[in-house]
Amino acid sequence: MAITTDIIKGTVVVQGLPEDICYVDFKEFLANLGQYLAVELPLSEISNVVNSTEQPSDPDSLWIRRAASGAIIGLYVFSGGTWKALTPTTEGIYWQYGDSSKPPSGYVFISNRELVNMTVEQFGSLSSQYILKTGSTNQYVYYATKFVGV
Repeated sequence: MAITTDIIKGTVVVQGLPEDICYVDFKEFLANLGQYLAVELPLSEISNVVNSTEQPSDPDSLWIRRAASGAIIGLYVFSGGTWKALTPTTEGIYWQYGDSSKPPSGYVFISNRELVNMTVEQFGSLSSQYILKTGSTNQYVYYATKFVGV
């Protein structure tokens, strides 16, 4: 069924939340909640999106290109006779929820300004948005990454 509006509704679900976890306060709970949330979208509501390692046969598709490992390489559209990447690019900064010591495959945690060629002030502004993992001084649950390829 084709999408008749430009809004797709999904269900927000909680996955993997330990039963024995206890947070100090509501702010800490919210800071950690992202790692347990997912949005489920019914595939029947999504058309013209191909999630694959292989190029789609339909040039009107949006291609979520994946490496053999399953890592997302990028979003591609067909233009000018070829598939062209939209994102991610190596110039972008991509925010992640999870464990900064284990970023997704193809990404590196931006732990210093040299990784993204920033001034001290720019990196200070970026890193001030990081959220520390409970009980840690150098691991984050919300942090910035750079795409380096697969």
